[in-house]
Formats: sequence, C-alpha cells, structure tokens
Amino acid sequence: MRRLSRRLAVVALASTIALGVPVALSGCAIVQNAVEGASGDKVDIGGESLPKSFPAKDVPLVEGDVVYGAGIVEGSNKSWSVTKKVADGAAFDTISAQLVAAGFTASSTPGADADGRSGTFAKAPYSVILLVTQDKKLGWIADYAVTQTAETASPSPSATPAG
Repeated sequence: MRRLSRRLAVVALASTIALGVPVALSGCAIVQNAVEGASGDKVDIGGESLPKSFPAKDVPLVEGDVVYGAGIVEGSNKSWSVTKKVADGAAFDTISAQLVAAGFTASSTPGADADGRSGTFAKAPYSVILLVTQDKKLGWIADYAVTQTAETASPSPSATPAG
C-alpha cells in the first residue's frame, strides 16, 4: 500500500507541476526528467495526449480532448493520470457506464457535491479513481487516476503425505 501511495503521489506531483505551470512541449521533458530523477521510476508525461503506456484497450475513456496525461512505471506496477474535457457533470454517468460495460465494478458509493462527482472502480489488475468536476479555466473535466498492480499469486504449499 505504501508503494501504491508513493506512485500516486509521484503521478499527482507530475500532474500538478504540468497543469499548474504553463509549460511548452520542451518543458514537459524537464518535468519528466525531474520526476524520474526524484523517484527513480520511469515516467511518461504525455502532455496533451495519452501516455504511450496507457492501457486504452482495458480502461475506456470518455470522448473528448486530453488536457493532460502522465504515467509512471515502477517494476511491474504502473499508474496513470489522465484529464479529459467533458461537456458537463453528467459525464460521470456516461463514464461510469463505460467502465461497468468494460467489466469494472463500482467499489465505492459515488460521492457528489455542488462541484462534481467522484467514484472508484476496479477490475483486476486495474483500479480507477474518477473525479468529474468543473475547473475555473477549463470548464468540466474528468480526471482518471488509474493503477495497475502486479497480481501476486503465491503458490499454495504442496501437500506431501506424511510417512
């Protein structure tokens, strides 16, 4: 769990740096190198596109422009952050339906307030934290925090007859 929190923190840091500071495409490389240097992990900052390693075949994304994309690989564990522009807050229902149709189950009761909605979804080996909210500059956006963890199936001890 501690490693998962660390990966999410690194992806969040990269997202915050890249979204909070107007960065030219060459600036993305600076952010990527800084995060890789700080974490020791492989980082893929896609900028305004999906990271190359994003599992698009397994994790459906709503139609719309990518505002920000980043990914991090730590051994066999991977994390991605993707922000897409959406029409309005009702996009949460559309995205939720897409995830369920792809085999994900809602693993929490969706949260909602005046500013947006959130929920978590899971389908081995992926988990998705979804937040649909209104940004003052961008309008309505959908933030996906996706993690993939290596399935750790330990072999069951073999039974040997006593005797």
